[in-house]
Amino acid sequence: MWEAICRSVLDLARVVAEKKELPAGYRPDGFSFELAAYLVFRVDVYLFSSYPRVRQGVINRLHEQTALLFSDLFGMSDDELCNLLDRRMNFYAPLVRHGAEPQTVHTMVMQVVHHTAKNGGVPRGDAGEGLTVASALDEFAIKTLLLGWEMRSVGRLHALIDDFYGSEAEVGDVAYPFDVDAG
Repeated sequence: MWEAICRSVLDLARVVAEKKELPAGYRPDGFSFELAAYLVFRVDVYLFSSYPRVRQGVINRLHEQTALLFSDLFGMSDDELCNLLDRRMNFYAPLVRHGAEPQTVHTMVMQVVHHTAKNGGVPRGDAGEGLTVASALDEFAIKTLLLGWEMRSVGRLHALIDDFYGSEAEVGDVAYPFDVDAG
């Protein structure tokens, strides 16, 4: 499963970089981190509702893998990056708990992306705090990329999780689809 998440995020980063689809000032690595954080959050919500027994183990592993993927890019330790990912999860969680519409959640994801861009493409812990103004063209470009990527990625990951845990949900030992020794 983690391989699918990495592939989804990195494919988008590559396509965005090659086609130069991001507005000026938005770096593919910072944008990719924010999408990875949002995707880990979406996986967490899905596991919470569909497979709560395996949720914490899967999310812990996704945090570790996200840190391995991005820490060197941003000159952060794995612990610093995991802390940053926790802050993103804590930022998005109240939106879902309070029943926010998808458009509201997307607006907040875009705010975090804008904060990261304003910080030279390096994510910060305070992203999402306060309003960051972007041009209408930047907003449109980021929203188009976000929605297109989300439509391709999230459903695919839900199916992957269902395929893996649909048969594993009854088993006493919990396996993780990205562990070599699992199952």
